[in-house]
Amino acid sequence: MLKKLLNLMLLLVMTTPASAKWEMSEFMISREKMHETISKEIAETYKMNFSVHYSDTIPRLALFVTSLSHCLFDILSRWQSGEWKVEIPVIISNHDKLRNL
Repeated sequence: MLKKLLNLMLLLVMTTPASAKWEMSEFMISREKMHETISKEIAETYKMNFSVHYSDTIPRLALFVTSLSHCLFDILSRWQSGEWKVEIPVIISNHDKLRNL
């Protein structure tokens, strides 16, 4: 049964866009055992590298900027609007031009 479930998950991973989300409440494998189980049952067999990320974990993002402001404005507007659910603890630049932002 577990092998069938993992084969189905492998099929879903291979055919699902990277940005897809799965509802974990129906999974037979706990969140704590997910990485270990996929590694043992699928990744080692097919010599795969993989990672598991959960949508309730907010990633931390460091921004590295130059003197051009358009990319920084775009990223900050996406963050401020909630489109990007990230934490931005630091912005690093090699210029002082955008310091006042």
